[in-house]
Amino acid sequence: MIIVKRFVRRFSEAGRSHYSIRRRSDGLFQLYHDDPYIGINQPYEFDDEPISGIFADIETAEGELLRANPDLETES
Repeated sequence: MIIVKRFVRRFSEAGRSHYSIRRRSDGLFQLYHDDPYIGINQPYEFDDEPISGIFADIETAEGELLRANPDLETES
């Protein structure tokens, strides 16, 4: 999978959480929460987790991500 767009949720100056839209090998798009377990000191600490179904285009995927998480910002 290829990350095509990344988003960030800022909790404070030091705290943040990342989300991404990824293009699958079949050309469809899926939403991910990137490293949701960071900081727990477990083998899966840096695993990313899919958080949605599959979308035909990036616009629909982004719309769903922002609908469910309106506080996200595009990461630059």
